[in-house]
Amino acid sequence: MSEDRLLVSRVLKGEARAFRELVELHQRLVSSMVGRLVRNTAEQEDLCQEIFMKVYDNLHRFNFRSRLSTWIARIAYLQAINTAKRQQNRRELPLPEDLPELSAPEDNPEQALDKKELATYLGLLIGELPFSYQTAINLYYLQEFSLAEITTITGVPEGTLKSHLSRARGLLKEKIRKHFKIEMR
Repeated sequence: MSEDRLLVSRVLKGEARAFRELVELHQRLVSSMVGRLVRNTAEQEDLCQEIFMKVYDNLHRFNFRSRLSTWIARIAYLQAINTAKRQQNRRELPLPEDLPELSAPEDNPEQALDKKELATYLGLLIGELPFSYQTAINLYYLQEFSLAEITTITGVPEGTLKSHLSRARGLLKEKIRKHFKIEMR
């Protein structure tokens, strides 16, 4: 956390280079969160810029009770949710017809491409989940935040998050089972 303190201190002193470092450190987190909740690519870019401006404007309020990444993720989450709610008329994305086998080894470029297509398919399935489930999956599995950190980011109690994760996994399993017509435990 001392690195966070030093970086925040430098930004608050007006060092432009320090703010660029802060953006570079957290850009992937913010764009990932925004990308999972906001479908319009042009809006995603604008929203990421707005989020970092909000971070800059409110950095003096950061109190080091959590990691800097958790605080930034909370801002990104709230902004992305607000934008996504305004976009309620999200269009459905078609699912690919010919998906690779789930256990295909990555021995050659074709199989690597199959794996990428499978990841895209799973992303589409996650995108069909309710926002609360998408957020839980994204923050826990993809961003690797702890349940306590996710509670700080979203304001959702830990027990509810566990329930969201469990239900999301169940829904994803069911969607995959139906699509592939396979038996899953």
